[in-house]
Amino acid sequence: MDARRCAVRARADALRCCHNESEARARDVVEILSAVTGASLSAAIYAYGGSRIKRRDVEDSVLRLTMAVESVAEKIQQLHDDFRNDKVEVFGRLNQIEQRIAKLEAKP
Repeated sequence: MDARRCAVRARADALRCCHNESEARARDVVEILSAVTGASLSAAIYAYGGSRIKRRDVEDSVLRLTMAVESVAEKIQQLHDDFRNDKVEVFGRLNQIEQRIAKLEAKP
């Protein structure tokens, strides 16, 4: 088939026509490599986007946990202060009772 007839037929059939088989194989290989490269890039972009979303979720989780730990630490500090105040009150009362008992024991 000569080049002119091949070109006309290719346009009519919407196919590429080439005159030697090695050129056709080279084009097929280039097309396959292009498809693989495109698919790989697409997969990499989706993976990066997914990892970004996961990273954002992890950052949100860390923030929530940090706030929860700070809240628990604040509550523990309040509890510690309450215990300290109760201890002062209890030991103050015990001191008063001890002094009263000492006065009662001292009376003949």
